[in-house]
Amino acid sequence: MASGSTAEPNFDLFVTNADAENHARTCYDTPHMPSNIQGTYIVSGPAWWTGPSPGTTGDYQMQGIFDGLAKANTFVIGNKKVCHASKWMNTSIARKAEEIGHIPGMLFEESVPPRPSCPMKNKFCESNVMVDNNWVNVIEIGGRVVMLSDTPHMLVMDLDTLDVTGNLVWSDDKPSGTGPNPDWASPLHAVASGSAHPIPFHNSNTYVDVVTEVMEGPGLCLFPPVDCHFLAVYTFESDVSGMQSRKHLRSLPFSSAPYLHSFGVTDNYIVLPLNQKIGVPNLFKPTLLGLIKKHWFGIYVLDKQGQTVEVFADMDEFVHVHVINSYEDDTGVVIDLGAYPDTPFAKTGAMDIKMFKNKGQRDSNPGRATLQRIKLHLTGPLKGQSEVTKFAGAAAAHADFYRMNPEYYGRSYCYFYATEWWHDESNYASMAIIKHNTCDDTQTYWTKTNFYPGEAFFLSNGGDLEDDGVVVFVAIDGERGASSFITLDAKTMTEIDGASVQLPFHIPFTAHGEFITDHGAITV
Repeated sequence: MASGSTAEPNFDLFVTNADAENHARTCYDTPHMPSNIQGTYIVSGPAWWTGPSPGTTGDYQMQGIFDGLAKANTFVIGNKKVCHASKWMNTSIARKAEEIGHIPGMLFEESVPPRPSCPMKNKFCESNVMVDNNWVNVIEIGGRVVMLSDTPHMLVMDLDTLDVTGNLVWSDDKPSGTGPNPDWASPLHAVASGSAHPIPFHNSNTYVDVVTEVMEGPGLCLFPPVDCHFLAVYTFESDVSGMQSRKHLRSLPFSSAPYLHSFGVTDNYIVLPLNQKIGVPNLFKPTLLGLIKKHWFGIYVLDKQGQTVEVFADMDEFVHVHVINSYEDDTGVVIDLGAYPDTPFAKTGAMDIKMFKNKGQRDSNPGRATLQRIKLHLTGPLKGQSEVTKFAGAAAAHADFYRMNPEYYGRSYCYFYATEWWHDESNYASMAIIKHNTCDDTQTYWTKTNFYPGEAFFLSNGGDLEDDGVVVFVAIDGERGASSFITLDAKTMTEIDGASVQLPFHIPFTAHGEFITDHGAITV
């Protein structure tokens, strides 16, 4: 069993291998879970770092937290019970790792020792791998559960068996060395990354998504300097159960390749805060840390057809990872997000396993986001100008993983929920779940000694008010050395007695979850 410091017991379990076996569905009584909440909460994350397959110890040890092999967890809620199951994701990356003895492809950090060199007849073997370790986010498309990451590929998962059944296939796919790409991708370009957070227009089945197209052969961009990389914006329909084409709206040209993890969508606009770029990796042993850098492009506002309405670059530069929400008001668009001073995708105690386990290094990590609202004026006397307002909060704390009542995405709203580190403003492992009221700029929170929560997810109980419901999340119980599934009253942020469960094992770091209602995703 892993252990943290004496004051932070078992905090290291976030980056400690999970149980090697899969866990069949096991049910726990939750007599006070609201009876009208029926469905499956699914959340995944990296969970094996020390070998090429779960249960093994190999020659090549992962150093990046995000590089571990993925394990999916489901919590089926209903009939006064919560039933947990978990399974290792049988991705092509996982199958290849078992075959060759190390995790291949694009990593955040190189393994220790470094991966073996590719043979001369296939010297780019590490680059010509489809990156599909998609544990970051989950959506539904056509009744199918689809797993996402910052890649252009989406994986379909059977919600009952947790088997990965393959890539989501589009009718406009064309083959490439790293998996299928859209046939409208620009010639001589590699589709290098996507967004883990496609988002729909409000009250619509039309989702917006992006991919970054990088010119193959970076020297071609230098003489003369030209805008040779693209951020391609496209849409798809979430209610189409069969094969569909992605609708290409626009490819925005840039001299550097933008990196965009999340963005905003309102009734009439697409809001793209562009503040990071991604470089060209070492094709022999590709890694990401050091390639994603702060680069201020500004905030692009597009209309629903993909045409540029306005570009805002008049504010202090920042880097963002996650958008909280965006919506329209009387003169333009509002976007709320977490603003970092520099890219958080760096070798720090939040990204590197060894540094994460070092209390001094994780506590001193400068990567902390400021919660802020940016008003973008599209009409009126301030047209073309922005106004930035910082939300209240502890100055040295850091909140991320923002979630809210999904009925209010793209609308004016009052509440979002987030995971907070440095809750006491000194210790990274001092964690909380916060509820931020944007209408009066106040916070309430849940925290518990030696509990380390993941992302909080809002589930409506069918009431009329925005915060009528519960908040659920997985947390490591440091005293037990195992995880719990916690349920809070979303209004009061107090734990509901008889609606939480204790698991007999730990679940390492997890990312973004999704709730699939009982009438939602079909099995495939």
